Amino acid sequence: MKTREYEFDNAKGFLIFCVVLGHMLEGNLTGVSKTLYVLIYSFHMPFFVFISGYFAKYDAKKIRVKLVVPYICLQGVVCIVKAIKTGKRMQFTTPVWILWYLYALIIWKTMIPYISTGNWKQRAAILFGAVALSLGIGFDNSIGYDMGLSRIVVFFPYFLLGYYMKDAERMIPKLYRWYKKLKKVNCLLFLLVIQITICFFGNKIDYRWFYGSYCYEILSYGPILRFAMYLVGMGQTFAMLKLMNRKETVFSKIGRKSMKIYLGHAMFVVVLRKVFTGVPASVVCAACIVWVLSADYAVLRIRFKKIVRIFALKMFVMWDIMELLFEKKEMEQLWTSKRY
Repeated sequence: MKTREYEFDNAKGFLIFCVVLGHMLEGNLTGVSKTLYVLIYSFHMPFFVFISGYFAKYDAKKIRVKLVVPYICLQGVVCIVKAIKTGKRMQFTTPVWILWYLYALIIWKTMIPYISTGNWKQRAAILFGAVALSLGIGFDNSIGYDMGLSRIVVFFPYFLLGYYMKDAERMIPKLYRWYKKLKKVNCLLFLLVIQITICFFGNKIDYRWFYGSYCYEILSYGPILRFAMYLVGMGQTFAMLKLMNRKETVFSKIGRKSMKIYLGHAMFVVVLRKVFTGVPASVVCAACIVWVLSADYAVLRIRFKKIVRIFALKMFVMWDIMELLFEKKEMEQLWTSKRY
């Protein structure tokens, strides 16, 4: 019987907190908030996508039930509300905000039969091709948020690497043994060097580089910088994974519910980040959101299909709130008034 790998649960617990905190900080990206935001985005999505790839399996039924159905429900609700209020045409193929990750997972997991191979040379060629495609796609100004295509391509190498690392002990034994013997203090020093460097150049870094959604021309950067971001993202991923506790902790419980937290946190963030600004307040709010959504309440012990219906309703309410916050000036003045 295979033992549970708690280091991945702990990693997901830590990462989902970073996701929520990052979205909280988006309301005020200046000074320390911007620096912390850049630090988070330099590793949290590469690490998350890597873990998704590590545990990925091709199961058509699970892909439909756990990914396609939730995506259609949530995306459908938002598109309907948007169509009613703005008159714009519904678009199921362009994910709204956080739903891009569900959409990407559908694509990546559907591709598993085509990327599965036991030959390490073929794996290396596929991984090299994915990186090359990502570097090349940045030159095309027509590829961006539409259909989530840019993000799907840019983050795909992380998914591939995670998927291929499942049997690294057999495929690349020397490298695997080297990583196992690597001391945690060296990983910690590596992380400190990377994070301090990012802090030092914080004002010169455009946080949108890490989104994977923009071409080079728009953000004035190039393939060399994108490749460097791959090295930084994967370096931090392996270093942090090495530092993760291999025993069950409070983060393990949170990590096992990371998808529920991911889908549910948006409605809280949209409201709270208009009221609470600054790093301390954002950290506290992010911790509260994660705690509430990960709590094992009896009412939450329900099947996934019921969870989908609940989140669909939450998404509908969230969109209404967003319309009020961002389109009604009197509401904006109410939220930002010092009296409140």
